[in-house]
Amino acid sequence: MSTIKVDKSLWPPIMIYTFNGLQTQEDMEGLMASWKELIELGQPFGVVTNLIKFDADITHVQPAASWAQAHGDLLKKYGCASE
Repeated sequence: MSTIKVDKSLWPPIMIYTFNGLQTQEDMEGLMASWKELIELGQPFGVVTNLIKFDADITHVQPAASWAQAHGDLLKKYGCASE
């Protein structure tokens, strides 16, 4: 069972993420896939993140951070990142 819950009940334009547990690589890949899905909408969106328990293991976090950095221009364009 994934430790990251993606709530699309307000979809679009709001995605709600709840982190509760020690994330696996598969959890983080699912997270990045949901980011890709948001960007592909081509419209502004919002994100709410609820961190109950988060794994700060760099091997899990780094791929997501790298993905966000590589797609930073689109994340900023649609409202999910700041300067």
